[in-house]
Amino acid sequence: MNLLEFYQTYPENYILCGSGGTGKTTSLLLLERELTGAMLNNKTVIPLYFKMNVWNRKRIRGNFLLDELCAFFNEAVRTDVVCKMLRESSEYLFLFLLDGVNELVDYCLENGMTVYECLENEIRELSSFSNVNIIMTSRREFSFYDPSIQEKFKKIEFEKLEKTQIDAYLKLSPTQWVAPEIHLKEELENPMFLKLFREIYERAPEEAMRLKSRNELLQKYFELDVLADSMEAHRDNIREIRRFLIHEILPKIALEVEKALLWINVDSEENKLRTLEYQSLLEQVLSETIIPQNMTKALIYQILPKLGIVDEQLEFSHETIREYLALCAFLETKNRKEVIDLVIKNLKYYPKFDKAAQFSRRCRHLDFAEFIYGELGAELYCFLAEEDEVKKEAFEFYYELAGLHEDLSENQKCVEIGWIAVEEMQKIKLTPLEQGTCYNFLYYCCNKEKKRDAYPLLEAAIKELENVPQYQKKQEEYKLTYGKIISNMGSYYYQRKEYEEALKWHKKALEFRKISLPNRVMDSYRTIMSDYFCMKQYEKGYETYREAVKKTQPDALFLVRAIGCELCLLKEKKEENLEKQILEELPVQIERVVELAVSNRRMNVGVLKDLQKKLEELEAWTELQELVKEYRTKIEEYL
Repeated sequence: MNLLEFYQTYPENYILCGSGGTGKTTSLLLLERELTGAMLNNKTVIPLYFKMNVWNRKRIRGNFLLDELCAFFNEAVRTDVVCKMLRESSEYLFLFLLDGVNELVDYCLENGMTVYECLENEIRELSSFSNVNIIMTSRREFSFYDPSIQEKFKKIEFEKLEKTQIDAYLKLSPTQWVAPEIHLKEELENPMFLKLFREIYERAPEEAMRLKSRNELLQKYFELDVLADSMEAHRDNIREIRRFLIHEILPKIALEVEKALLWINVDSEENKLRTLEYQSLLEQVLSETIIPQNMTKALIYQILPKLGIVDEQLEFSHETIREYLALCAFLETKNRKEVIDLVIKNLKYYPKFDKAAQFSRRCRHLDFAEFIYGELGAELYCFLAEEDEVKKEAFEFYYELAGLHEDLSENQKCVEIGWIAVEEMQKIKLTPLEQGTCYNFLYYCCNKEKKRDAYPLLEAAIKELENVPQYQKKQEEYKLTYGKIISNMGSYYYQRKEYEEALKWHKKALEFRKISLPNRVMDSYRTIMSDYFCMKQYEKGYETYREAVKKTQPDALFLVRAIGCELCLLKEKKEENLEKQILEELPVQIERVVELAVSNRRMNVGVLKDLQKKLEELEAWTELQELVKEYRTKIEEYL
């Protein structure tokens, strides 16, 4: 069942997630084309397609979609009139197709609201109308500020292509498939890159088989000038000018657009994208480029739009193409440091902002950062210049990139980049507190895989904190870092199944936090609960729960672990009074876990799945059967 058939069968609100090139835009355009005028539930479908990134160039005053609809009908039409039409129409189903919500840059507007808050307000209103459905696309999971809106959307994840599908598309036998499977496995699971690979393979099979990365794939695609084969008229005459445009002009245009997008998150008041104009930017680029004698500006102006790579609104045929071309210009520009500085500022985690909001912000330019990493690997420092300031920027690039991959649970990349950050940190001067904080965080990143022991990073972190001046030890940052490090010591031993040693460190972290960080004691209670559970000391685990709820507000993960201990105690059939007490507490705990797990903007799926398994076992107790049935149904709906 494809997306069109799926929507016709289950017409609801959806968010389509998948990496660039998996077919999200193609799917929305298919819906727009096939559903225009179609009948669904006795209503005529009117698809309304919106490319979200166009608003990065506009001055937003409060409404996105409704203002656009008003302008479509007549600029004099009021918003409330359009809303009334959408709300009260009995003949039509309005299908809003919002393409690339992740491409919309979130920043603060003149009215004090952020871009995403304004979008949320409209989605909240539109989704309340029975005659409206909304389907959005996003490269990565998109989160709303308001969890109640998140609940109105069902997520569809675009899966990677399977090997049999790839083989069928390439029409290759298994023996021919050995080389690309080794080098380009991840890239060829993506439909767009698979298509590019086949076009290269058809022209230069031996060269195609030697490609090892996404960067090389795109480089070879443009080198072979595959696009030229689709231009029938005067194809041979314009090939030279096409190559000039693709290799000299388009990369510089792409880099200027990329820099303008990066700049919005740095300084939203100075939206450089709004001031970029196709004609003036092209003139600027041409003035900075040596034009071959056999070419004229007039011919360049004539041919450039025909390439189909960028239009006069400076919109590229695909974000991935723009990012790759921007990389090509970045590798040649003299202002490399300026670009890297902008990338770092966009990857950075800023604690004062809402965590889920900045997750979307930080992912916005991750693909461009990955293009840079894919080209330079661990050589960014050498590429920039051997200056102290640049050394720090190289470290920050890898540090922030590893951190974002850690957030995304992309462990292999997180570990790989994390160890590069460790090496780069040796080249710069940081204060003992900064060193300790960085070592501790890089332990998180590098401990995802066991090929290399990350324990020395924790030892280095503690050693650095011993050198922190006394006055700094009273600061919040020191307390947070020290608490995390000694807790991580426990986690290290927990992973090695040395639970007694783990418990010793986790208790040490708890005692420190009780005195210095009372608002973080839940982190320690959670780890201590896990230690007792693994040691099969379920009563002590239950005692930990009883102590914790008296001192702090338990979170969903802690409560699920507590339910695990209680379930084991029920199975052991301990004292009758204890069993009665547990059975009385469980309904409140279960209700609270679900409430907390779904109130997070990025729903805690792991916690819900864990609870679901425990509910299956708890159904054996008659007193809980009705409650268990109710919450198993609720969790299934959420998942």
